[in-house]
Amino acid sequence: MLRQIFGGPRPYAFAMLVALVALKVANPAFVDELEVRVYDVYQQIYPRPAPEMAVRVIDIDEASLAELGQWPWSRKVVGDIVLNAAKAGAAGIGFDVVFAEQDNLSPKRFAALAPGIDAATKEALEKLPSTDEYFAEVVKQTRAVLGQAERHESGIAANAPGPAALAVLNGTKESVSRYLLSFENIVGNLPGLEKVAAGRGMFITNPESDGIVRRIPAIVAVGKEVYPTLAIEMLRVAAGASTLLVRQGPAGVEDVVLQGPNYIIPTDGRGRLWPHYSKFNPDRLVSAKDVLHGKPEALEALKGKLVLLGASAAGLRDIRASPVDKGFPGVEVHAQLLESIMTDTLLTQPAWGDGAERLLTAISGIIMIITLAVVGARWSLIVFLFASISLFAGAWYLYVYENLLVDVAFAIVTAFLIYIVVTYLEYIREQKERQKTRSAFSLYLSPAMVERVAANPEALKLGGEMRDMTLMFCDLRGFTTISENYNAGGLTHLINAFLTPMTDIIQATGGCVDKYIGDCIMAFWNAPLDAPLHRRDACRAALLMRARLRTLNEELKQDPEAKLDKHGELKIGIGLNTGEVCVGNMGSQQRLNYSVLGDAVNLASRLEGQSKTYHYDLVIGETTYDGVKDMAALELDLIQVKGKTVPVRIFTLVGDETMAATPDYGELRRHHNIMMAAYRAQDWAGARAALQKCVPIAPRFLLEGLYEVYEERIDHMEKEPPGPEWDGVFVATSK
Repeated sequence: MLRQIFGGPRPYAFAMLVALVALKVANPAFVDELEVRVYDVYQQIYPRPAPEMAVRVIDIDEASLAELGQWPWSRKVVGDIVLNAAKAGAAGIGFDVVFAEQDNLSPKRFAALAPGIDAATKEALEKLPSTDEYFAEVVKQTRAVLGQAERHESGIAANAPGPAALAVLNGTKESVSRYLLSFENIVGNLPGLEKVAAGRGMFITNPESDGIVRRIPAIVAVGKEVYPTLAIEMLRVAAGASTLLVRQGPAGVEDVVLQGPNYIIPTDGRGRLWPHYSKFNPDRLVSAKDVLHGKPEALEALKGKLVLLGASAAGLRDIRASPVDKGFPGVEVHAQLLESIMTDTLLTQPAWGDGAERLLTAISGIIMIITLAVVGARWSLIVFLFASISLFAGAWYLYVYENLLVDVAFAIVTAFLIYIVVTYLEYIREQKERQKTRSAFSLYLSPAMVERVAANPEALKLGGEMRDMTLMFCDLRGFTTISENYNAGGLTHLINAFLTPMTDIIQATGGCVDKYIGDCIMAFWNAPLDAPLHRRDACRAALLMRARLRTLNEELKQDPEAKLDKHGELKIGIGLNTGEVCVGNMGSQQRLNYSVLGDAVNLASRLEGQSKTYHYDLVIGETTYDGVKDMAALELDLIQVKGKTVPVRIFTLVGDETMAATPDYGELRRHHNIMMAAYRAQDWAGARAALQKCVPIAPRFLLEGLYEVYEERIDHMEKEPPGPEWDGVFVATSK
């Protein structure tokens, strides 16, 4: 096995696997891009359901610009919009705009800037209230969160805000800032607004290299200071939390906690959040002019909602792309993030994700290498497809039901690349090996075995080896009587018609036909190629042979050359046993055969003969039964077969795992075991009572003959008790 796994081109595959795992660990940009594009597909197939929107947007739309004029509007207008939203019952208001300069439409400001104003008018304007002061008063009265923008130029901005209400656990702001998206400075709002606002947050969306907004910072670094982004600050204010707590771990940021309600928002190591996008719904947008004019339907839409003020007007150029939409207003990003957090559908990459993904990559590559070595390219492709579907199904389950993002694409690509490379190299090597093998073995092995060995030349150890194997003997019952009614040609036709489908089943389950002995088939499993489940494979073959014989009898009745209607039906006896035997080239110098020798072989032959004793067509040894206890199996006896001095426990199979789960089998097995225990305890009355409960169920499993045998035995034992020294062993007198 080790030679198979590490031989041929597989060292190259292992080297390739190491390189791919290292690539996954390094996670360069193109690997990360492959990963996030897979997650994009997830969201495109299954976007976040949004039956009810928890966030609304007061939209600076084209209609509002047409009515109210170009942006920026007077702070009086903006203040009235905010005030109406607050009166309507908005849970909180955030601004996807920054108010960095004084309002040029404020009376005093307008008087200073507008040319040609006479002194009296100017004096009158200067006495009017400031719109900035009015807006500041509105902001003070409402749970408003001001927006802040990044500033890439160095130096201190004139209106840069002070430190945020934020603390770091297990670190400092300086230590956590190295993991975060960072900027030189912030463009803040007017000092008068900053002072009275309930909160301040940066409206950073951070599109990735392809322009898609996938991961949005929860916090960002500005110099040595750390600031929250708009959505996080809005949640803090709405929840009434006094501060934000950032927890730092070994790999960076772990989460952000709203202190007060102690609401935990998990982030990735760089402090980013992954919103679970729903499809863009225009109904989220409420026209700013409708809110300003107090239209009832507009105000009703804001009741109890978190509200954002932002723009969809094309002229303001705030258009973004998400995994599920190619273009929508930038303010929608904040709305989607807020809803993902509020509905507990935020996508996360679990802490164990990186380790699991690397492990999956390594395991998928190793499995592919081993599978290619053991079962070849064709079955390996099936294994690959099954494994790929299973991995994607698991990742899909985690995405849909747990909101977890786990990358299995890289592991699948790794397995596929290894499959392609190894298959190609193996093909070249095998062409040479097969020709060499055919030449070496064609003189003394059957053509079929030559092909198997040629396909896997390293699997055959010349000269014999000890292996744990399962052996089968299958014999036609009453064949001597049947053969008397056929000439040589007819008998040959009948035998071939029987042997062909039985052989197909043996080979399909991984078995090897050792030889045909007249009407008897000798076969084995777990050589020349490894079959770890050889007990189960052999038992499954026996059950399939039993089922196939029923249909074969019907086919032969329609075959005029077989004449089966005239001579009854074909019946078989099968014996299975498992044990260590010697397998290899057996024979003489003139003729060799790949065969098996050992005590386990002889016992398998004896068990086949005992199928006549128990009037049932399948007898298996205890060592075989140990590997198939989940199948529908019943103990037959403790028997000393002819030629043996040590008794063995024997069983039969009435069906597979599905049969074992049926109520009929469960009832039969319970009564049968009671009968066997009473029988061995010489409790003949108890054994007979249990047997009588088995008899009505027996026809469903064709076990009438078995219980007739035990009924006769119990009758005999009652008349002639075996004595206290009897150990329950039945001594067989025939093979």
